[in-house]
Amino acid sequence: MAPKDNGGGDALPSPDLPQVGKGIQTHRDKLHDVWKALQGDLDDLNKHVTKGSLFELQSMDGSTAKGLLTQQDLGEYPAATGVYNTTKTAYNVIGGVYSQFLDSYQAMIDTIKRAAGNYDNTEAANVQSARNAQTTTNNAPTA
Repeated sequence: MAPKDNGGGDALPSPDLPQVGKGIQTHRDKLHDVWKALQGDLDDLNKHVTKGSLFELQSMDGSTAKGLLTQQDLGEYPAATGVYNTTKTAYNVIGGVYSQFLDSYQAMIDTIKRAAGNYDNTEAANVQSARNAQTTTNNAPTA
């Protein structure tokens, strides 16, 4: 049955959405695989071996960070000072945004990992409940 407009101007739910209790499955093994793969990628970034990582950008080349132009690199004249100030600000903003991205990425991994753990705990509780019910049934007095 197609959804009917209630006249209130609200968007109608898509007829392609599954009904409650039907068509939605969560594969906890897939959740485990996903968070482990994402964590591996993030660990590689945090090991500072990835080309183009924040660590590489901020690593020192002598007394200067590799990704930052110095005033000496650009020269001592007004236009160069403006370029230096702009690049220094951009460098700092990029570093901050990249760090926030890594923090958010880790939070997403933690959430997926927690969801997978919740499914594991629920499954273990269901198995235990089934065993308890079976034990109770087997130990029930017969009439």
